[in-house]
Amino acid sequence: MSCEDPQRRRRRRDPADRRRHNVAITPAGEAALAKTNAALDEVEDGMSAGLSAQERDHLRTLLDRVNASAEDFACDE
Repeated sequence: MSCEDPQRRRRRRDPADRRRHNVAITPAGEAALAKTNAALDEVEDGMSAGLSAQERDHLRTLLDRVNASAEDFACDE
């Protein structure tokens, strides 16, 4: 199943603007998201098993800064 599966999301026309659709996650979608997040947490825990809690926090802070820089980065071709 993908996130496009109608069992995982509900898509309805916006009554205020019929050109637009409102999309909401269903209970099945919430369950799939929780399962995915748990799997990601497990991978992250395994990858950072050799780090102390303080080192993990420091790594997250550094990665957040890299992510913020990437969002502000403009590639002018």
